[in-house]
Amino acid sequence: MPTITKKTSVSKAFAQDNRIPDFDGLESSSSSISQYLKSISSFELLTPALERQVGINIQAARRAFQFHVRRSGFIARRMAESALLPTSQKRIGSRGNSREETLSHVSGFQAAIADCQQAYTRGTGFESAYSKLDTLCEAFPLKPQMYLEFLQDLEAMLNVSKRGEATTEFCHTNWMTIKEADEHLREARRLEKGWIHARNIMVNANLRLVVKEAKNYQSRGLSFEDLIQVGNQTLIAAADSFDPARGCRFSTHAMHHLKGDLKRAIDNSGRLIRIPVHACETIRKIESTERELLVSLGGTPSLQLLSDTTGISAVEIQELMCSKQTPISLHEPTGEDSRETLESVLADKMAWDPSEEDRLEAARQRVMSLIGVLTDTERQVILLSFGLNQGALSSEEEITSQLGLKKRELEGIKERAIFSLRLKAQQQKQAA
Repeated sequence: MPTITKKTSVSKAFAQDNRIPDFDGLESSSSSISQYLKSISSFELLTPALERQVGINIQAARRAFQFHVRRSGFIARRMAESALLPTSQKRIGSRGNSREETLSHVSGFQAAIADCQQAYTRGTGFESAYSKLDTLCEAFPLKPQMYLEFLQDLEAMLNVSKRGEATTEFCHTNWMTIKEADEHLREARRLEKGWIHARNIMVNANLRLVVKEAKNYQSRGLSFEDLIQVGNQTLIAAADSFDPARGCRFSTHAMHHLKGDLKRAIDNSGRLIRIPVHACETIRKIESTERELLVSLGGTPSLQLLSDTTGISAVEIQELMCSKQTPISLHEPTGEDSRETLESVLADKMAWDPSEEDRLEAARQRVMSLIGVLTDTERQVILLSFGLNQGALSSEEEITSQLGLKKRELEGIKERAIFSLRLKAQQQKQAA
């Protein structure tokens, strides 16, 4: 089992309280930034030697914590099952593993778990079988957060067994007695505290790095506070994956992750209409190529030249460049002191008003419900005169020609029909 390196001396600021500060409890204004910057200024920077020692302590405490969590057969099975989930590629920490390699590893996992189960049931050879399984578990690249989730599940099982429920099943599933499981869990929780404490020391000493890098991504759709929050989460993950044996400083290791995660956060949340991340990367490639051609040619490159250089079709380039445009609200004022909005300026005065159309449709349905009191001739006159039948108005000449009426007769029939409709409407209103 890994051992934790002897503690080195740290500053009083780290020793007293090394929790990572955030914006919770701060006022939502520009003053929150200054308050946050003031709070992180109290954390001292780490010397290269101290940074290396803290990194070693993080790795040792985390590996020792994971060792005690993996000791349970239940957790080993959960690790094998998680790799087979459809979302496993998102949850597995190492992005270098292909799906075929993952499935091959899982098959070895399942065989080692079966050997451990047989050895535990048999009562001999368990330590040797578990040693092979633990080697596979340690090499399987799961994120630290999953170990914390597994630990909570194991604690829930142990609490149930302590009440005298499913005790035999617990021992058979986890390959240890309740007393042994309790000891492993207590040790795991103790190591977890040491791991988190060492990690917070590393993170707090580099919070200024997040602020410095977040300034380069302002005015791209995310507020400065959101950029800092994303950067701090990235810094925590970078502290867990930092290996001092590689010979680089933590800032160098974290900067690569910071740039990628800040760009990804802007791509996902920085626009009113989200553009997929792969499309954003293609847009950046097109813009970079356009800048290079602008410098080399001394003028704006043509669309066809961009297409030939990037290998992307001209139609796709046009669609991507149109999609990156920022939407503007129709309620936005047209000038600093102007009360006019874009909606009033861009409105087509000749266009049909939808609200007027709804009003006319309601009136048409009302008339159609009353038209039963009219005679056939009156009904035909009303339908043709007001376009209630075909949706188009008919002239007096067309109506008289179609119904064989004179102009004076048509006017009389229309007046009687309108009077009858109004009378019927008043009677219904009084009855209601």
